[in-house]
Amino acid sequence: MSVTRSKAGLGAIGSVLSAIASSACCWLPLLLMGFGLSAGGLSAWFERYRLAFLIVASALLAFGFYSVYFAARKRDSSCGCETSTSRAQRFSKVMLWVSAIVVIAFASFPRYAGALLSRGDSSKFVAIDADLISVSIEGMTCEACSVHLEDSLSRVPGVLDARVSYTQGVAELKTDPHGSFDPQAALNAIDRAGYSGSLAVPSGALLRTP
Repeated sequence: MSVTRSKAGLGAIGSVLSAIASSACCWLPLLLMGFGLSAGGLSAWFERYRLAFLIVASALLAFGFYSVYFAARKRDSSCGCETSTSRAQRFSKVMLWVSAIVVIAFASFPRYAGALLSRGDSSKFVAIDADLISVSIEGMTCEACSVHLEDSLSRVPGVLDARVSYTQGVAELKTDPHGSFDPQAALNAIDRAGYSGSLAVPSGALLRTP
């Protein structure tokens, strides 16, 4: 039974860690943002291998359930032992089901991140008198990215407020008409945050991140 329990534990812990890694592209920028840091290319790396992490999480979880519900029964019947109601096995089952819930929660985080990170009524944004500049954004993977990018853009000198739409792939910058806003500074902030962007300046030229 100790072997079964260790296999169940391996499957549970491994699947949870893999699921956490699969959603790191969304929660990692938010975590680092709290410390004043930027995820940069690290978030993009996790997004690139998100599917692989999800496959590993599912395989490990399936391995754990098989060890507890099927492999253990075969060993019990071969030795004539009755361990299906043992405390160790009940603990393994509870641990696996809790792990399954955690895996589902992290795996689906990009889908419900938008509801958790809602930023309120956007009409208040356009109500303030200021120059409005639109920036096309590439590289965002979920709503959490837009929150991360908003924080980076709002720190740019001359930017009064910033709103980023993940679904539209656009950032709306509200800039001080009497300030010294530098479009290149905004593009540099986007680049440091780990994304790419382009915007039209008054002269009609198109600026892009490197």
